[in-house]
Amino acid sequence: MADSVKDRIMLQIFRCFCVVTLIVFAASCAPNLAMQKQAEDFVGKAGQYLGAAKKVKAGEKYPDQFEKARKDYEIAKDFLEKQKAEQAIQPAENSVKTSETLLRQYYREEIIPNAEKLMKAIKAKVGDDIDNPLNDQIPDLEGILSRAKEMETMKGAIATDLVLDSTRKFLIAGDSLESITSEELKSDVSFDIGKYELSDEGRVALEAFAGNIIAGKNRYKEKYPDDTIVIKSRIVGYTDQIGFDEKKPLFKEISSGIEDRIPKEQPERRQFLNKRLAEFRARAISSHLEGFIKKGEESRLKITPEIIGKGEDIPPGVAEPYPTNDPRRRVCKIYNFMVRE
Repeated sequence: MADSVKDRIMLQIFRCFCVVTLIVFAASCAPNLAMQKQAEDFVGKAGQYLGAAKKVKAGEKYPDQFEKARKDYEIAKDFLEKQKAEQAIQPAENSVKTSETLLRQYYREEIIPNAEKLMKAIKAKVGDDIDNPLNDQIPDLEGILSRAKEMETMKGAIATDLVLDSTRKFLIAGDSLESITSEELKSDVSFDIGKYELSDEGRVALEAFAGNIIAGKNRYKEKYPDDTIVIKSRIVGYTDQIGFDEKKPLFKEISSGIEDRIPKEQPERRQFLNKRLAEFRARAISSHLEGFIKKGEESRLKITPEIIGKGEDIPPGVAEPYPTNDPRRRVCKIYNFMVRE
C-alpha cells in the first residue's frame, strides 16, 4: 500500500516536471519564432524595394547605392537561409533604407519631370478616340503629378509605398505608349452575313495584325528578358441599327441563356441584341488573336483580354449622317499593348 502511494506521488512529480519543461521550452521557442518572423518580413521588404529599383534600372543611374542595397540584401538573405534570424535583420534594414533613398531620388529626378511629358504624348496619341486604352493611364499620371509636393514632406513607409505605386504606374504608362498597336476590322468583310464567327477574310486580316503584335512581343522579350510580358488587348465591337429576324439561328445563338433579360419593347429589344452581337464578335476576334499570338509560345507570357460590346453607339471618327444600316458603324476595333510584371 505504501509502495502504491509512493508510486502515485512519483508519477505526479514526473508529470509536473514534464509540464514545467514544456512551458520552459515553449517560452524559449516563442522569441525565436518571433525573431524568425521579423527577419523574414525585413528580408522580404528589402527584396521588394530592391526589385523595384532594379525594374526602373536605377542601378544604371545610381550604381553605388544600388550595389550597396544589393549586397546588404544578399547578406541578410544568406543569414536567413542559415537560420541566423537575428543577424539577418540589420543588413536587411540597411538594404531597405538604401533602396528607399534611391527610389525617392529616382522619383524626384526621373518620374516627376517625365510624367507630364508622358501624359502629353499619350493625349496626342489618343486624340478623340474614346476607346483607346491609353486613356486609362491619364488619371494615374495626373495623380503622380498632384502628389509630387505632398511626397516631399512625407517620411517613412507610407511615402516609400507611394513612390513604389507611382513608379509602377509610370512604367505601365510608358510601356503602354511605347507598345500600343491598333486595327479596325470591318464587319462586312470580317464576318459572314448573319454570323459572329470570323470569315476567311477576317482571319487573314487578323493574322496579319497578330504578326505585328508578335514582332513587338519579341522585341520586348529581348529588351526585358527577366520580366514576364503581359499583352493586354481591348476589343470593342459596334453594329448598325438593323433589327433581327428572330426565326434565324443568329437570334437563338446570341439570346441563349439570357432570354429573361431581353427587353420586350422596341427599340430597347433591338439595341440589347445588337450590343450582344457586338460582344460576340469582339470575343471571336479575341479568341483568334490569342491563338495566333500564343502559337509556339513557351516563354513567360500572359494575355489579358477586355471585351466591350457597344452595339449601336457611334464609333469615334464617324461623321453624320448615320443611316440605319451605315456600314461605317459595323466595325470591331482592336487595341494591344504590352506591360511588364
